[in-house]
Amino acid sequence: LPGLFALPAGLGDMAIGITAPWIVISLVRNPLFAASRRFVIWNILGIADFVVAVSTATLSSGAFPGINGLIGNVTTSPMTRLPLVLIPAFMVPFFTMLHLTALFQARRLARSGKSISLR
Repeated sequence: LPGLFALPAGLGDMAIGITAPWIVISLVRNPLFAASRRFVIWNILGIADFVVAVSTATLSSGAFPGINGLIGNVTTSPMTRLPLVLIPAFMVPFFTMLHLTALFQARRLARSGKSISLR
């Protein structure tokens, strides 16, 4: 896969994935953590990671000859075949829905007045 896609998508995935256990631990210890600013920011960064991954995958797909000339003939075409196609076809939408659901839950908690102050 081209570096234009693999580097930002991979680093973003690792950053969100590595920090996920701490988010879960915080939620287990205090369910009101879902209303905290840190929780909201973490979910927004997770969605932003998907936006960057999809954008860079599209740019490096080979559909844009000008960009393809800059990155060489390496494209994201392997992502169109099994098993890699499962990532953009199922995993990205699934995790996007999870992040959005978490954000809606955080908003609901904040509106109910149940919130905590975490810096």
